[in-house]
Amino acid sequence: MEVRVGSVEASGRAVDLSAAVERGEVPTDRATLAEALASAVEAGADPACVGVPVAVSASDSGPGHAALGLVPDGRTVRGRLAAAARSRGKTASVAEELAARREELASLPEPSVDLQEARERAADARGEEERLRERVASLRGEVNARRDLDAATDDAEAALREAATALSEAETARIAAEQALERARRRAREARDTRERRLELADAVGNLARAARRELADAVRPAVHEALAAVPGPDGSVPPTGHRDRDLSAMDPPTVSLAAIRVADLDAPVVLALERRRFADAAAAARTLGVPVIRL
Repeated sequence: MEVRVGSVEASGRAVDLSAAVERGEVPTDRATLAEALASAVEAGADPACVGVPVAVSASDSGPGHAALGLVPDGRTVRGRLAAAARSRGKTASVAEELAARREELASLPEPSVDLQEARERAADARGEEERLRERVASLRGEVNARRDLDAATDDAEAALREAATALSEAETARIAAEQALERARRRAREARDTRERRLELADAVGNLARAARRELADAVRPAVHEALAAVPGPDGSVPPTGHRDRDLSAMDPPTVSLAAIRVADLDAPVVLALERRRFADAAAAARTLGVPVIRL
């Protein structure tokens, strides 16, 4: 493994950058650097920007590494244990169904149909048709009145013909606008059905994902409990036996993460931004966890 943070470079299975951080050789805070290094590991040594170039050249990260590659983080105990199980090649019984639901969900478009514009066009077209219909009726009445009086009708008849032509065109426009509105309504109904299906699928995916995490976590839970016997807590000592038998969710989250890492099958390095007294140095952390380590 090779690590570069700005002008600081280090290599080996265990890289300790804590002294460089303390001396201010790295112009960023510890938490930000930890996230940048973890991202660099996941990105395959692509630089991550924290004000200086950050790169990690190491083995590719495999299944489960993303959830275990940074300690501490905000993941749940179940998520960490499930990641350890995935790294060991375990799959949940609902994996195929979950993948199928996710694929179907991804294939459905995000529907978006705006009926307002189509409604306004149809309303405008109806209004214009009605206005012209009234004008045609008015002009027809004027023509008839002039005829009754034996008055000239040429101008009135020309205006009537012009209005009648405009009315015919307005009727055509109104029909087209109403047809467009009906098509938009049909798309809106289809969009509503699609949204309902997306909600159903999203619920199914969420439930299946939780079931998968629960199943995978249960598969490695005994091994993680055993691994606690070798993992130091915040004060540098391993939990006593009675303490290790407690519910993992009630324990110190970083300690559980370390136990899950020890159980996992990881080749890519993990980034530790923990209390310094947990491990004497990066080499001790790497030996305990069985993985390459970048310590801050």
